[in-house]
Amino acid sequence: MSLEMSEAALSLSYTATNKIDETLFLLDGLHDEIGNEGILPMRDAPWVEFAADSVTLSRKLIMPPPDIDVETLNYPLPTRLPPGQSHQGRMTVGLPLLPATPYRRYRASHRPVVEQRPLFFELGFIRGRPGLESIARPVNTSEGPRPAFPSIDEQGQLVARLGPLGTIGVMTNAVED
Repeated sequence: MSLEMSEAALSLSYTATNKIDETLFLLDGLHDEIGNEGILPMRDAPWVEFAADSVTLSRKLIMPPPDIDVETLNYPLPTRLPPGQSHQGRMTVGLPLLPATPYRRYRASHRPVVEQRPLFFELGFIRGRPGLESIARPVNTSEGPRPAFPSIDEQGQLVARLGPLGTIGVMTNAVED
């Protein structure tokens, strides 16, 4: 894993290696809205989750907050990772960090309040149990068809958490769009 930071942005690069004897599916294919060509992947973007004492850049399944009703969950598109294989990912996000999840978006405040918080990284994945690949449904994306598992829930997701990776400035008074 490596971090690169400028005054305006933070880039995090990571490598996930499958060291077990079964296929893993990384839940790293984040996407936003659906356009004319299908789902629009967010190739370099992470979710940005704020907690009271930390901030986490993540690529994983996030459940909607209890006060939001959704028709369907925003399922990440999986990356298949066979035994012994590795996958490299990279994400870049503007600074200071603003919260960003599939269900809520924020913009900068006119009078930003920035505080330093410990930074963590999380990557969601599922184990390739027998029959899992047979339930994958192809979905159209702007980059071509990709498999999707629309029946994953938070209990079926495993999460690798790394950190703290240092401290980072977060905008604590961001405005919800």
